[in-house]
Amino acid sequence: MKSLPSYIQDTTDFLSKLLSIKQRLLAGCILFCLDVKSLCPSVPRQKARAAAEVVLPGLVNPLFPTDDVPAMMDAVLDYNTFDGVHYVQTEVTVIGSHLGMNYALTYMGP
Repeated sequence: MKSLPSYIQDTTDFLSKLLSIKQRLLAGCILFCLDVKSLCPSVPRQKARAAAEVVLPGLVNPLFPTDDVPAMMDAVLDYNTFDGVHYVQTEVTVIGSHLGMNYALTYMGP
Protein backbone atom coordinates (compact mmCIF):
# COMPACT_ATOMS: atom_id res chain seq x y z
CA MET A 1 0.00 0.00 0.00
CA LYS A 2 2.98 2.27 0.41
CA SER A 3 3.10 2.60 -3.38
CA LEU A 4 -0.28 4.38 -3.47
CA PRO A 5 0.20 8.13 -4.02
CA SER A 6 -2.25 8.89 -1.21
CA TYR A 7 -0.46 6.72 1.38
CA ILE A 8 0.68 8.54 4.51
CA GLN A 9 2.38 6.42 7.14
CA ASP A 10 2.29 8.82 10.07
CA THR A 11 2.64 12.47 11.05
CA THR A 12 6.35 12.54 10.25
CA ASP A 13 5.68 11.16 6.76
CA PHE A 14 2.92 13.74 6.24
CA LEU A 15 5.19 16.61 7.25
CA SER A 16 7.97 15.30 5.02
CA LYS A 17 5.59 15.21 2.05
CA LEU A 18 4.49 18.75 2.79
CA LEU A 19 8.10 19.94 2.81
CA SER A 20 8.73 18.27 -0.57
CA ILE A 21 6.05 20.35 -2.32
CA LYS A 22 7.82 22.87 -4.53
CA GLN A 23 4.76 24.95 -5.38
CA ARG A 24 4.00 27.82 -3.03
CA LEU A 25 0.58 27.79 -1.42
CA LEU A 26 -1.81 30.55 -2.31
CA ALA A 27 -2.42 33.26 0.28
CA GLY A 28 -5.25 32.30 2.58
CA CYS A 29 -4.82 28.54 2.11
CA ILE A 30 -5.55 26.44 5.15
CA LEU A 31 -3.84 23.08 5.49
CA PHE A 32 -5.61 20.29 7.33
CA CYS A 33 -5.45 16.55 7.75
CA LEU A 34 -8.31 14.11 8.29
CA ASP A 35 -8.44 10.67 9.80
CA VAL A 36 -11.17 8.11 9.21
CA LYS A 37 -12.77 6.86 12.39
CA SER A 38 -13.30 3.08 12.43
CA LEU A 39 -11.97 2.70 8.90
CA CYS A 40 -11.88 -1.11 8.63
CA PRO A 41 -15.47 -1.72 9.75
CA SER A 42 -16.65 1.17 7.56
CA VAL A 43 -15.26 -0.11 4.25
CA PRO A 44 -17.98 -1.29 1.83
CA ARG A 45 -16.81 -4.71 0.62
CA GLN A 46 -17.85 -4.51 -3.05
CA LYS A 47 -16.39 -1.04 -3.53
CA ALA A 48 -13.14 -2.05 -1.82
CA ARG A 49 -12.90 -5.17 -4.00
CA ALA A 50 -13.42 -3.02 -7.12
CA ALA A 51 -10.68 -0.64 -5.93
CA ALA A 52 -8.31 -3.59 -5.41
CA GLU A 53 -9.04 -4.83 -8.93
CA VAL A 54 -8.04 -1.39 -10.26
CA VAL A 55 -4.83 -1.18 -8.21
CA LEU A 56 -3.52 -4.75 -8.60
CA PRO A 57 -2.64 -4.62 -12.33
CA GLY A 58 -0.55 -1.48 -11.70
CA LEU A 59 1.73 -3.04 -9.09
CA VAL A 60 5.40 -2.84 -10.00
CA ASN A 61 7.29 -6.13 -9.58
CA PRO A 62 4.60 -8.06 -7.69
CA LEU A 63 5.89 -11.10 -5.81
CA PHE A 64 3.39 -13.34 -7.63
CA PRO A 65 0.75 -13.03 -10.38
CA THR A 66 -2.16 -10.91 -9.16
CA ASP A 67 -5.00 -12.40 -11.26
CA ASP A 68 -6.27 -14.62 -8.43
CA VAL A 69 -5.74 -12.11 -5.61
CA PRO A 70 -9.37 -10.82 -5.51
CA ALA A 71 -10.69 -14.37 -4.98
CA MET A 72 -8.08 -14.97 -2.26
CA MET A 73 -9.06 -11.68 -0.57
CA ASP A 74 -12.70 -12.78 -0.60
CA ALA A 75 -11.78 -16.04 1.13
CA VAL A 76 -9.79 -14.24 3.85
CA LEU A 77 -12.44 -11.58 4.40
CA ASP A 78 -15.49 -13.88 4.20
CA TYR A 79 -14.51 -16.51 6.75
CA ASN A 80 -13.47 -15.51 10.25
CA THR A 81 -12.99 -17.26 13.56
CA PHE A 82 -13.51 -15.53 16.88
CA ASP A 83 -13.23 -17.25 20.23
CA GLY A 84 -13.33 -20.66 18.54
CA VAL A 85 -16.54 -19.90 16.63
CA HIS A 86 -16.54 -19.66 12.82
CA TYR A 87 -18.38 -16.77 11.19
CA VAL A 88 -19.20 -15.75 7.63
CA GLN A 89 -18.57 -12.02 7.22
CA THR A 90 -21.05 -10.62 4.68
CA GLU A 91 -20.42 -6.89 4.96
CA VAL A 92 -17.54 -4.57 5.84
CA THR A 93 -14.12 -5.74 7.00
CA VAL A 94 -13.65 -7.44 10.31
CA ILE A 95 -11.39 -5.65 12.81
CA GLY A 96 -8.16 -7.55 13.33
CA SER A 97 -8.10 -9.23 9.92
CA HIS A 98 -4.55 -9.50 8.60
CA LEU A 99 -5.84 -8.22 5.28
CA GLY A 100 -8.19 -5.56 6.67
CA MET A 101 -5.85 -2.59 6.81
CA ASN A 102 -4.45 -3.10 3.30
CA TYR A 103 -7.97 -3.60 1.99
CA ALA A 104 -9.16 -0.39 3.65
CA LEU A 105 -6.14 1.61 2.44
CA THR A 106 -6.69 0.36 -1.11
CA TYR A 107 -10.30 1.49 -0.91
CA MET A 108 -9.24 4.95 0.28
CA GLY A 109 -6.28 5.24 -2.10
CA PRO A 110 -7.34 5.40 -5.76
